Amino acid sequence: MNDLPLHARQIYLLLTHYHLLRFSAHGKPRRQKRNSLQYNDIGTSQLISNQLIANFLILKPSTTTDQNERTCMIFAAFTCHPGHGETLPIPSFMHDLLEAYTSVRRQPNNLHLEDISLFAHEFSKEIPDSHFKEIDNAFVLGDTVLTIRPFKFYEQDTQMAKRKARKYLKQLPLLFTRPLRIKKALWITDDKSDNYFHWLTDCLTRLLAMEPFLTPDTVLLLPGKLERLSFVGDSLSAFGISVVYYDPARAVLVDTLILPTHIAPAGNYHSGIIGQVRERLSRPAIPAGRNIYVSRRNAARRTISNEEEVRQTMEANGFETHYFENYSFGDQTSIMSQTRHLAGLHGAGLANMIFMPPGGAVLELRIRNDHRNNCYFSLASEMGHDYYYLLNNAEGQRTLTSIVTVDVQQLKETLISITTR
Repeated sequence: MNDLPLHARQIYLLLTHYHLLRFSAHGKPRRQKRNSLQYNDIGTSQLISNQLIANFLILKPSTTTDQNERTCMIFAAFTCHPGHGETLPIPSFMHDLLEAYTSVRRQPNNLHLEDISLFAHEFSKEIPDSHFKEIDNAFVLGDTVLTIRPFKFYEQDTQMAKRKARKYLKQLPLLFTRPLRIKKALWITDDKSDNYFHWLTDCLTRLLAMEPFLTPDTVLLLPGKLERLSFVGDSLSAFGISVVYYDPARAVLVDTLILPTHIAPAGNYHSGIIGQVRERLSRPAIPAGRNIYVSRRNAARRTISNEEEVRQTMEANGFETHYFENYSFGDQTSIMSQTRHLAGLHGAGLANMIFMPPGGAVLELRIRNDHRNNCYFSLASEMGHDYYYLLNNAEGQRTLTSIVTVDVQQLKETLISITTR
């Protein structure tokens, strides 16, 4: 290691000091995937692989300023800690939130034998237990949380998917900004929280689960980009919690940060909590008899090539066409509180089934052979709705970006089955 540049040796010492190398019980490095982040069995240690460190050390800063900034940045954190051989305290307290259980889903009403493989793995799903941490002296850097003692990024609770470790290290310069200081805050977001579906099913569920544990002095800490989304502020008005939107270009230092785990894996739900979203946000119940088609005509991606033909077929079978991106959150919940049947292409508009009274029916237009994107099938079951599907050909194999061509004759037959059930 002595032949490495000084800043590289310093960084290496820092990384090993914080036990960011993964070792086996015999002290030998384990083989890991490149740039991987690893956790121990209780998720309290975030570890960087040997390969990542090797890559990190050979990086050559483009200028002397870059090199000095990197060295100072790393050692600012290093000097805040005890020396080698001392135990680093864990500045957090773990509390139980919800118990684990098995969610058993109702099968699609129009399930065909040849399509069972698309859904069978979702008929029964283990929903793990959830908990929350109270973390002292937590830094918010961009869209993630960092503690200095121990040196740890809380990826599992702040991101939907794993990131390359290098992206976390690039957040460290924010430690040199003058931080916004907050006494006590609640964190409920991740990197998908600006999506309507994820806001309703992942963020608001965390807030609802945490409500009994919150004190009046707790504020909800949200990234500034969410302030521009009207559905965020409109939905939060039903909770009565103070909200602080922070600038992601500036660090936030929270004396006590309350950090709950996700209530359920993405695309899955805790039945008791997702039901509370309906209770909290639905409009007063009136007879639900409307049939609603959510169109994606104006969407930037994932559209229907024969949209006009589909719209005409829907309307001929008693469905109203709506473009929910043009509606306020209140208008959407009001319409859905009156809805009995909901139809649409896979997309966030179908998340509005949450606000339908129980006993409705949902038709999802899907691409053929997609066995991964079953979030609306699972949601319909948890909300007490019948679920119907129609498989369609598409340009491309990815549900999130494909252009779908709907079989109009099959659509007519399915609509009749739904409206006459």
